[in-house]
Amino acid sequence: MSQTNAKRLAEHLDSLFARETGNWHVPATLALDGLDARRAAWRPEGLSHSVWDLVNHLRYENQSVLHRWTGAPAPTPAPDPTETPNWPPAGDPDDAAAWQEAQERLWAAHRGLVAYLRGVDDADLDSPPPGGSRPRRKTVEGIIGHNSYHLGQIVFLRRLQDSWQIWQGY
Repeated sequence: MSQTNAKRLAEHLDSLFARETGNWHVPATLALDGLDARRAAWRPEGLSHSVWDLVNHLRYENQSVLHRWTGAPAPTPAPDPTETPNWPPAGDPDDAAAWQEAQERLWAAHRGLVAYLRGVDDADLDSPPPGGSRPRRKTVEGIIGHNSYHLGQIVFLRRLQDSWQIWQGY
């Protein structure tokens, strides 16, 4: 039995977060594996974001898509009105529980988006959500690229801080 395009896109999106190896990218579970709050909040001089910032941003964007499509709770924006709302800042480097919560919120947003995709048919995928003009398919393709891009940044930051073991994924 063949899969619908929506189900294929759901699998592709899910592979960005799966623990399995053999993909052409490092999944989020491995990119974040073993990273403590202090290293997650570390920002190298001259660069804009920490791993924790990137995790918050990924969560925000995934949750934002789900919110627009389903009315799920809106993502929490950055608290400072002078900041870009889709870049909530990292938490306290000494707060391991907050770092764990940030990761759990990312996983929840991801799981919600994948579950939504697994429940739609291709007609829904090819149409815009209520009040929107862009087909859901284009948004999913964009969020897959977006997530992959930022996961690469996470690995780069971990390599800069020497907290990354070379991944043998394929």
